[in-house]
Amino acid sequence: VTGMVYNSDVITYGTYFDPNPPHSNPQWRLPEAMTSAMTYLKAGDVLLLEQQWEYNLGQYNFIPVEWYGNYSPSGQTFNGVYAAIVTAVGNGIHVVEAAGNGTMDLDTLSWYGDSGAIIVGAGGAYPGGGYPAGDLFPLSFTSYGSRVNVQGWGENVTTTGYGTYTGHTGLNDMFCWDFAGTSSASPMVAA
Repeated sequence: VTGMVYNSDVITYGTYFDPNPPHSNPQWRLPEAMTSAMTYLKAGDVLLLEQQWEYNLGQYNFIPVEWYGNYSPSGQTFNGVYAAIVTAVGNGIHVVEAAGNGTMDLDTLSWYGDSGAIIVGAGGAYPGGGYPAGDLFPLSFTSYGSRVNVQGWGENVTTTGYGTYTGHTGLNDMFCWDFAGTSSASPMVAA
């Protein structure tokens, strides 16, 4: 399996770490990871945010990670993720962000405005796919609303690096054909 942009330079950045010795208290630090990643990026590059934020803890109502810290019913007062996205976009970096698999109407949430990120919902891959929505119509689980810019395939995506199928040479030819959700849709748009 060959990826859509197989000749590109890819950098991955962990978001759960402790930057201070002895590195024994790791925490989720997406804004810091984004800021560090931006030191390697230039105008025209793409930064993919392959994460989502749970609006009500324990309810599985996931939304774009730029809403981080915006708990219901309180309004958001500070958001390092949103600020990092605005900084990246202001420096000419294209930010692609998953809409989240939370069946949330994003138009019901109060928010600062448009960060400049391209927010991607999960759409049907083709008529007759695993979901009845059909070609690029929003799937039943995706978060949606006017802030979602595009739909990418949210079902039946083939990807490399892990999965349910392995060829004859071992780890280097692992793949799956059932990658799904906004996790499959957003990298397709980033590619």
